[in-house]
Amino acid sequence: MASVLLQVEGKITMTNGTVQSTPVTAYFSYFEHDPLCVNVTFGWEHRGISVEVDWEFGRDLLVEAFKDGSAGGGDVVIVDSGEWMSFCFFSPEGTAVILLEGEGVFSFLEAAKELVPVGEEDLSEALDEELAEILG
Repeated sequence: MASVLLQVEGKITMTNGTVQSTPVTAYFSYFEHDPLCVNVTFGWEHRGISVEVDWEFGRDLLVEAFKDGSAGGGDVVIVDSGEWMSFCFFSPEGTAVILLEGEGVFSFLEAAKELVPVGEEDLSEALDEELAEILG
């Protein structure tokens, strides 16, 4: 199974009554067998405790953000400002903005598109897996 894995450095800023900013590492992964999906694990330290948050989203969000400058809406927005790629998460409890090195995110996306070009995704394997899971 072919995949693309990449680590990108950045920082996270959270506003939940107070503003906190801390270094963050993002571990991106993309797998040929699930060609529409990007997985990322954001990791950082908060009050001496290691925090990891996993997020799964459509590769098309990254493609759109690089093409149009931003993508998403509602609870999640991705913005490309050149040097930084901003992942903005909104909730009633507060807001988190994760700034990642734009060049690293772009490199990841280009490698994913090289592995499975946009528009050439074969969904048959993913569909078979979903059906097997549903039918148990």
